[in-house]
Amino acid sequence: MQDYYRREFPEEKCLLCEDLATVRHHFILNSMSNRLRYDPINFIPLCKGCHHKAHFSSSNEVGAEIGQIMGEEWLDALKEAKKEHLTITKKFLDKIITQYE
Repeated sequence: MQDYYRREFPEEKCLLCEDLATVRHHFILNSMSNRLRYDPINFIPLCKGCHHKAHFSSSNEVGAEIGQIMGEEWLDALKEAKKEHLTITKKFLDKIITQYE
């Protein structure tokens, strides 16, 4: 999936610092929601440095800044989607693989 975004959006900028985005950060961690693991609403374009800060900062400054930039409507949509359960099947994964080829 990361390769797809790098290929299809090679000039996309980091949401936080406007350097070149090299990864799509899962705002809601994969372990917290099967439903949001594959949903583009949860993918935040970040550069390597900001992605590192998002995962290893001792505070939640990066998460708070992303939330502020993306807005309350986006945060509310994530909260609602997080409540939904998604059963991962082979058919579903095949569809995801095809989508990101």
